[in-house]
Amino acid sequence: MNARRLTTNAVGIALFVLLSYVSIDLAFLKLTFASFPIIVSSLLFGCVDGMAVGAIGEFIHQLLTYGLTPTTVLWVIPAFARGLIIGLYAQKRHFDLTIKQTAVIVLISSLVVTALNTVVLYLDAAIVGYPVGLNFLRIVLRFVSSIVMAAIYTAVSPQAVRLIRRSGAGKR
Repeated sequence: MNARRLTTNAVGIALFVLLSYVSIDLAFLKLTFASFPIIVSSLLFGCVDGMAVGAIGEFIHQLLTYGLTPTTVLWVIPAFARGLIIGLYAQKRHFDLTIKQTAVIVLISSLVVTALNTVVLYLDAAIVGYPVGLNFLRIVLRFVSSIVMAAIYTAVSPQAVRLIRRSGAGKR
């Protein structure tokens, strides 16, 4: 791994942590841009980098927000999975994805991450001992939010990848 790639990943991790504290709440939908650096790293460099940005970024976020808890590692799994899914597909396509391919893989990863986050939320509540508050409507709204964010990520990610590649920082 060269210095530019490592620096790009470090900036991605820092952005993930920063963006994890910023969200837009629209009625029952919560939109966050924290996954954007995972998606960009995965599209630029593949699954190892995407998984690293996601796992390290989420781990730092969990430590800063909640401290080290019995479920900290569980919360890292969804971010790790996003990097894995998008990165593997980007590698398979030799990092040359059409908008349609990007949309499909981002949507798939978003739905998988939402399902994983929902399971982790349930497990966290069971392990730590608080009421989970999940019902069918909330779960459906979580998936609606995921689809909305997938559309936004699809609109923005390819341009970010092009800009980073053009700057020379996105060379594999």
